[in-house]
Amino acid sequence: MSNGKQRYRQPSKVIEELEEIVALHAGKKRLRILISDPNFAGNKRIAHELLDQLIAFRARCEVDIHYFVSVRTSTLAKNPELADKMIQAGIDYFFVGLESPNKEVLKALRKGAEGRDTQQQVVNYLTGNGAAVMSNFLLGVDGQ
Repeated sequence: MSNGKQRYRQPSKVIEELEEIVALHAGKKRLRILISDPNFAGNKRIAHELLDQLIAFRARCEVDIHYFVSVRTSTLAKNPELADKMIQAGIDYFFVGLESPNKEVLKALRKGAEGRDTQQQVVNYLTGNGAAVMSNFLLGVDGQ
């Protein structure tokens, strides 16, 4: 993030870095990589391009490679094809900011309006496809 604007790395550069990491990784054990992006898939075009390259990389990689990302609940709920592609790319650990199941609390905090039903749908989908989900919750907010 830079002055409130999200910047993106070129997907080809990300793959080059992954190739270096795998080359340094001794053995054939599972390798888990945190993709440190506060809003993975903030730009869907770039996300799809990166995911296509991650899928191809994972297919030719001799190491069992998996990824951990942070992503908005609404992004996954509104783009199921993106969620499918993320799982196919090896993203199997998701941090989603659920924050509160109460839509009114989320609206008051300007966090969007993905309430309990949407949150549950996304968590069920991810866990049903073998992914782990981690989240955070806001406590002590007026109205809770």
